[in-house]
Amino acid sequence: MLKELMATIGIGSAKVTLDLANPTVESGGTLEGIIKIKGGSVEQVVEKVYINLMLNSAYGLGSRTGHVNRNISTVSVLDKVTIMPEQEVSIPVQFKIPLNMPISKGRTKFYLLAVLDINQVINPKDSVPVTIIPNRYMKMVFEAFSTLGFKEKSGFGDYNGRYQEYAYIPTTFMAQELDEIELFPFIREQEISIAMNIFTKTWGFFSSDKDLEERCEQLRLPYKQIISSSQIAEMLKEIIQHEYRACS
Repeated sequence: MLKELMATIGIGSAKVTLDLANPTVESGGTLEGIIKIKGGSVEQVVEKVYINLMLNSAYGLGSRTGHVNRNISTVSVLDKVTIMPEQEVSIPVQFKIPLNMPISKGRTKFYLLAVLDINQVINPKDSVPVTIIPNRYMKMVFEAFSTLGFKEKSGFGDYNGRYQEYAYIPTTFMAQELDEIELFPFIREQEISIAMNIFTKTWGFFSSDKDLEERCEQLRLPYKQIISSSQIAEMLKEIIQHEYRACS
């Protein structure tokens, strides 16, 4: 009886460990690993085993700092299983990372949280930090801005609960005309679409009056047509100059 009582507060309860083959993954990719369950001092019924992908970030909010803590997605691993005392169970797992989501950049961080759902017990958990990197095509877009002499503005990569902040400051190309460019990428299965907000030294902010999804026609990049970051740089250069001339 004492053992059962102690297990309800986590003493002598089953334990869970999550081991990943590689904690770094591209957006849209899959993490693979093993969940290990070690029985405690008493028999316990685990109602469910699941993994949450958790996001933590901070962002500028005027003179203050805002914070985001969010469960991005959940994968169910196992339903209702009895774990005997000292029993060891290993379960191969896969976790698909959503395609169009923030990446590990700036103050945006991710971790996987493995949980054993046991009735009337403090649920055993294990967390593992993971790094989500842009796919190779989005990486080329970042490289293209660098090629044009843009540098990342402070707060680059912070997530504000609605979108990830990608803002660039010009250092060479159109440095006399532009203050900054905000980037809004939409990652899809076969293409990247990009909308931009452009801030100039003369007129301040300007962009199309279309919403972000419509403005993604500013630059649509089917994967099969992407050759290199220098190719994307030339496209960006032409679009930015065109947008600037249209509003001058």
